[in-house]
Amino acid sequence: MSAPNSTLSLLQRADSLAQTFNNHHRSSTSLTSNIAQLASQQSSVLAYPPTPDPAQQQHVLAALQESIEGALSGVRDHLQAMEGVVEQLKQLLFDVDLFLSNPGQYAGVSSFDPQHALAKISDLFNMYQTELISKRELLADYTCEEMDANAFAAGWAEMLEVNRSAEEEIGDLADILSKMS
Repeated sequence: MSAPNSTLSLLQRADSLAQTFNNHHRSSTSLTSNIAQLASQQSSVLAYPPTPDPAQQQHVLAALQESIEGALSGVRDHLQAMEGVVEQLKQLLFDVDLFLSNPGQYAGVSSFDPQHALAKISDLFNMYQTELISKRELLADYTCEEMDANAFAAGWAEMLEVNRSAEEEIGDLADILSKMS
């Protein structure tokens, strides 16, 4: 392994992948919000008494459903991209493990502690894999009509594992800073 594959570069790659996952999530969240708005419009159209021209109402409903399907397709595309990110994080775990299993081969490679890198990448992998599974389940529940569009959008917007991890890191930093003063 050459210097570009040091544990520092593996950590940087892991952070970059986490950011990519977050970007896909952010983009897909706007799509799920659109789905909730479109579903609300569908409900409004259905709540009105039938128009003198029922074909017009059916046309509006069909157009709204087509828009929902288009947004769902975008959500699925982002979900697939997030799956790719999680797979790349898993590959990084193997790369760090390789680094650890052959320490003599990498003598002189400037890097951070490979054990720390393994722990950090493992934490990122577990966190984002958990988020991915959660998003898959939400999409399945919504498409099987086990939840409404508003619950789907609200659930999709949450990233509980990522938020929990960020809170823990802030707590750890606060502890460190308090010990320094």
